[in-house]
Amino acid sequence: MTVCNVNNRAPSLAAITARGSGVTLDWARLPRAAAIAVEAAFADGAAETYLAYDAERGALGEARESLRVSWFATAGRFAAARTGRAPDEPTLPTENQLTLPDAAGPLTVVAVLRDGRGAVTWRVIDAAVE
Repeated sequence: MTVCNVNNRAPSLAAITARGSGVTLDWARLPRAAAIAVEAAFADGAAETYLAYDAERGALGEARESLRVSWFATAGRFAAARTGRAPDEPTLPTENQLTLPDAAGPLTVVAVLRDGRGAVTWRVIDAAVE
């Protein structure tokens, strides 16, 4: 992989999906009191490689960004506050579990994606619990 000395670009999310009982769920029709899987898929190139100084070796070398998603919801609760991938892990999707509220109503889910060099982006999903 070629390393270029370019400015850090904000990473992006390709998709955020909800699944329950092995099927993809419609964000507008989520089941009450269910524990569902919420998956954030990273866009191609979300984790950039860059030139970094390695103090142990005393030399410049290639490094790769980590990707971390912070999860927020206006109702219910996520199993983990943050999920993601370390620099040495493949850039696979990251998954969290969301326990939905007992009551029907609107729900907003926010996924905030940060890379290891401080760039940030986010996605807001307007959902509903039936």
